[in-house]
Amino acid sequence: AMGRNGWALVRHASARGHSRACESGAEIAQRDLLCFLNSDTVITPFSWAGMVTTLRTDPRIAIVGPSTSCTSTRQTIRRAELCCLYWTDGQIDEFANRYTMQNSGSSPIDLDYVGGFAFIVTRPAWVESGGFDPHLSNYGNEADLCRRLNKRGHRILWTRSSYIHHFGSSSFLQRFTSEELHRQRVVASRYINAKLE
Repeated sequence: AMGRNGWALVRHASARGHSRACESGAEIAQRDLLCFLNSDTVITPFSWAGMVTTLRTDPRIAIVGPSTSCTSTRQTIRRAELCCLYWTDGQIDEFANRYTMQNSGSSPIDLDYVGGFAFIVTRPAWVESGGFDPHLSNYGNEADLCRRLNKRGHRILWTRSSYIHHFGSSSFLQRFTSEELHRQRVVASRYINAKLE
């Protein structure tokens, strides 16, 4: 444990990917909410509270995701997408403040799945689902997890009262070519779709 928050650092001897890192964190976490976050994001004071508030409104809610600048779902906000790579941290913070205040009273939106760059899942839902599918590595885990939970009657929501800035594939592009990333997405998508049939 480290510092007053009692944080623990888990380090794998060799890189095992984002999904395996999330699983390791979930194993030792002691709270009822698990927050998963990519490394190419910017967190502000307006990142988590709206998601937590939304989760507390209905016991059927399993996962909540924020608005963002870059993801494959409806969570992407056009203005943030256009400015994604150009804003300073201060501009991101200012946008997040304005955006979440404007949307603080808005109703959350049910989705089939939320973007995997950042989301909160309840511990009971995580345990019930069995976590991420071990056959999926870099892509598709959040979509697969959300679909499995949805089939069990849980709700998957996007709230506009939270914002997390996401640069999109920044860390992966340091290790893989864009062609390899596309291939990984296609393989993951085919695997998930075959499970649904």
